[in-house]
Amino acid sequence: MTGHLAELDTPGRRIPIRTGANAQGLLDLLTEMRAVDPAEPFWRGVTDIQIDSDTRVITEFTAPVEPHLLPQDEVAVSCRLYDHYHSLDASGP
Repeated sequence: MTGHLAELDTPGRRIPIRTGANAQGLLDLLTEMRAVDPAEPFWRGVTDIQIDSDTRVITEFTAPVEPHLLPQDEVAVSCRLYDHYHSLDASGP
């Protein structure tokens, strides 16, 4: 259902996904996946998903955040999922 993965090599907050011929089908699939498991950490970073053309869907992500080094049990963790300062800010739409 998706096109060339080489398009994902360019860093940025807006990721184009070429579908070949069915952008609506991909948008529907992503929307359903999000609805089935909205607590999935991946969706915290997604701010928007929209059709850009008949063959392309654009997924937009939140601005990157440098996580703080924080204590977690007996170790220190530098991970956005554990960073309470930023995890609440990226809840998405």
